[in-house]
Amino acid sequence: MPENPGNRPYYAMLEVENRDCVVLSYLKSKGIDNARIIDVSKTKKGVEHAVCFSGKGGEEECRILVSKGCPVCRTLYAHAHIVTGFSQGDKTTFTVLVKGKKTFSKVVESLRSSGYSVSARRIFRSRSARLSARETRGT
Repeated sequence: MPENPGNRPYYAMLEVENRDCVVLSYLKSKGIDNARIIDVSKTKKGVEHAVCFSGKGGEEECRILVSKGCPVCRTLYAHAHIVTGFSQGDKTTFTVLVKGKKTFSKVVESLRSSGYSVSARRIFRSRSARLSARETRGT
């Protein structure tokens, strides 16, 4: 029996304390301490992170960096479709699309059992009755 008989996906907003972010750690190792992630997406090349930081002369620079993803991104992509992701310090807020509440609970439990602090900010049913082909790739 399907988890979500009405086939109505759920959006969830999660805040995850993630000190293991590969991209932010890489930038810190290069002396860039003020970087913030403004978006996260999965591609055939890996996990793309759109990041912004103060560059030379204090002007804001934005770049797209590709990595294999940290455990948080990999967990989310194993069970959900990341709609958006942005960081502030060690906390990253993700909006994800999941097949149902059971999948949402599985994602949260998986992250918590891996030692991450997770706060569920919101969960609500999608207006659309079906996931698109793009959205189902990550779920």
